[in-house]
Amino acid sequence: MFDGQGQDGLAKDTKGRAPSQPTENEKIEVIYRPIETGQAQTFVCTRTGHGHNACKPESICILDDHASVRQSIVHLLDSCQLKARSFEDPEDFLADASKHTVDLAVLDVRMPKMNGLEVQARLREMSPETKVIVMSANGVPEMRAAALKAGAITFLEKPFDAELFLFLARQVLSPVVP
Repeated sequence: MFDGQGQDGLAKDTKGRAPSQPTENEKIEVIYRPIETGQAQTFVCTRTGHGHNACKPESICILDDHASVRQSIVHLLDSCQLKARSFEDPEDFLADASKHTVDLAVLDVRMPKMNGLEVQARLREMSPETKVIVMSANGVPEMRAAALKAGAITFLEKPFDAELFLFLARQVLSPVVP
């Protein structure tokens, strides 16, 4: 489970371990429980091409009003050679997204100025091809359903599993060979 960063500022799982450094062609097993069905699925995948990732530099954006969450997710992605831009303010994020390609947006639901579902709707209007992961510490079923109905690829409850998050990010950004 991923819930923040350790004292050294690097991403840690809930047991205080840093995420493993991925290697090309490494076999991994990912257990994923889709929200829609609730049934656990296990995938055995090969991580491919991390050194020459198909995604553009910093085409991942993180939007959360908590600095520690933003920094932790950026460090987690960076540990796998995936670069991200982070934003505290929804308007700043949307302004940036209107000028730059965003392949993956990771949006918190509860923020002071605008909630993540509103951001998701505005982002969908300006960039329908952008994939969205919605996250929240309070996984209210209505929010989860609304996010998925609006096109989010998943809704993660904080703290979330680091390997699952990385698996989903890689699936969006580059091919994962089963």
